Amino acid sequence: MAQHTIKGILSFPAVFAPEKATPTSDPRFGLNLLVHESDPQHAAMQADIKEMLANAYPAGTPPGTEVSYSPCENVKSYFGKPQYAGWWVLRAYSRQDSPPIVCDMRTQPVMDRGKIFPGAEAYVQFNFYAYSGGKGGIAAGLNGVMSDGVTGSIGRLDNKQSASQMFAGVVPAAPASTAPSAPAAAATPPPVPLAFN
Repeated sequence: MAQHTIKGILSFPAVFAPEKATPTSDPRFGLNLLVHESDPQHAAMQADIKEMLANAYPAGTPPGTEVSYSPCENVKSYFGKPQYAGWWVLRAYSRQDSPPIVCDMRTQPVMDRGKIFPGAEAYVQFNFYAYSGGKGGIAAGLNGVMSDGVTGSIGRLDNKQSASQMFAGVVPAAPASTAPSAPAAAATPPPVPLAFN
């Protein structure tokens, strides 16, 4: 198994509770992580996958072999959407009895689940491994996610508005603040005459 920690943009994160991909599938934790093809991490992962495929299939990779890291244009969820041009997607999962670590940038558990959203930047730790079931291929096992909820370069992918955008027509604009006037200077008391005995 080849272990990686890479930075990308979260998409379809299901890291707090397992979800079913289809009505008949087992629930599992998972996420998609978007990485641009110009990112040096992209070349490193491609090299790793190429080596793993060569080891798993010495006679050549069979047609239809599945790889969990591919161009967005090849994945149904992103196909045809222009904002994903040049982006690749890593699909990583873990079993429902093996939840991933979800922490902030100080490695403390994420208490505000709203910080893990589609479009947030995150570091993801996972391991590639070869499998032979079905068509066979290279999968990614999800180990952990680290994020502070900062929106990535392609914006929120769930199109959720901020509070100020959502209620712009309801909440009146805050009045312009005026600096308080300086308090009047206290009057100087007259000098007290000195008494001599």
